[in-house]
Amino acid sequence: MNRLLLLPALLASLSTFGQEYRASGDPNPPRYGDCNMYPPHLGDLVLYYNFSNLSAGMLIPDLSGNMHMGTPTPGTFPDKDAGGNPNCAYRFPGNPGEHIQIPSSTDFDFATAPVTISVWYYPEETSPGKYEQLAGRGLGLHCPDSYGEYSLGLYDCRKPVAGMNQSSCWDWHAVTSPPNCTQETNHYLNDRWQHVVAVFDYASGGGPVVPVAVYWNSILVNHIPPGVCGPVSLNNGDFYIGDDFRGEIDEVRVYRVPFSAAEVANLYHYGIMGCCDVQGKPGGSASLPASMESTGDLKTYPNPFTGDIKMDVPQKFIGGSFSVYNALGQKVKTGPIRSVQEQLNLGSLPAGIYLLECSTGTERIQQKLVKR
Repeated sequence: MNRLLLLPALLASLSTFGQEYRASGDPNPPRYGDCNMYPPHLGDLVLYYNFSNLSAGMLIPDLSGNMHMGTPTPGTFPDKDAGGNPNCAYRFPGNPGEHIQIPSSTDFDFATAPVTISVWYYPEETSPGKYEQLAGRGLGLHCPDSYGEYSLGLYDCRKPVAGMNQSSCWDWHAVTSPPNCTQETNHYLNDRWQHVVAVFDYASGGGPVVPVAVYWNSILVNHIPPGVCGPVSLNNGDFYIGDDFRGEIDEVRVYRVPFSAAEVANLYHYGIMGCCDVQGKPGGSASLPASMESTGDLKTYPNPFTGDIKMDVPQKFIGGSFSVYNALGQKVKTGPIRSVQEQLNLGSLPAGIYLLECSTGTERIQQKLVKR
C-alpha cells in the first residue's frame, strides 16, 4: 500500500472498489481504495513500510525518512494488497527464519519510551498453538506469547497479542465458553484482511514501558494477564517483520508516541487498505483532499512557488520547528521557527507537491505546497 501518512496516498483520489471490510461489531467498515486518509502524528514515524511496487529480493524502503531498509529472506515475496494491486503487500510462508530484517538502531529503543505498532495482515495459519510474529524487535520466543524484546503477533488460536519484556496484552474478546479453539481461529480467519495496533506506554504510576492496549479492527480488546514472564532485555536486537507468519502483511508503521483510541480509529476507518503507488492505481490524481488544503492557522505565499516562500504562523509556534516532506514521505527541509513570519528557501526542491508541517512538540499545523 501507499504511504497514507504522507503525500503519496494524499496525492490520489481512488474510486471505491465496491468491497467492504467486514469487521466484527464495526458499523462503519473502511472501503477498499479509499486512500485520502491523513493519520495523526506526522513526523513521529520511526519505521514505515508499504511494500509498493517491489519485486522479489529487493530491499524494502523505509518511507519514514529514517532510512531503515529491510532485507527480505528468499521465501518471502511481494503479492496483491487488499485492493488487488499487484506487488503492494508482502507474503510470508509461515516458516521460522523467513522474514524481513531491519538492522538494529537506537531508533528502536523503546524499553523506556512509548511506542505504537500498526499492521494490516491477512492470516492463513490454522495451527492453534503457533506463535506468529507480525512485527517486533528480536527473534525467538521470549515468553509463549511474545518474541524478543517487544513484539506484536498472533498466538493461541490466532489471537493478537503484544509483548514487551516481561509483560503482555491480549485480545481475548473471541474466547468461547467452553473454550473452542477451532471456533476462535475461524473468527479471526474469516475477516481476512485485518488491522491490529499495539500501544506501549508507561505503566500506571510510572515504571517501565509495557503493552497497555491492543486494538483489533479499531476495537479495544485488552486482556492483561497477571504476573511476569521471561527475562528483561533492554534496547537490543534487529527489527523483524513476519517471522514464522503465514499470510500477507501490509502497511507496517512504528510510531514513537502512544496512540489514543481516536487516533487508532483514524488509522483504521479512513482507508489504509487497497492503496498502492500513485502511478499504478486506477483513478489516481495529483490532488489533496479539500480538508487538507489549508489549516487556516498556517499561511504560505506565494503558493504555488518557484523559489523562496514566506510562512505566517501563530505566536504559540515560536520556538517550535518546521519540516517539509516530499511525495515519498521523506523530510527534505527542516528548521527552527523564530518569529511569526519566516522565509523558507525552497528554491532547490524539484517541482512537485510537498507538505509543510509546523510543530510545537504538542501541537501541529500543516499546509500543502506546490513547487512549479
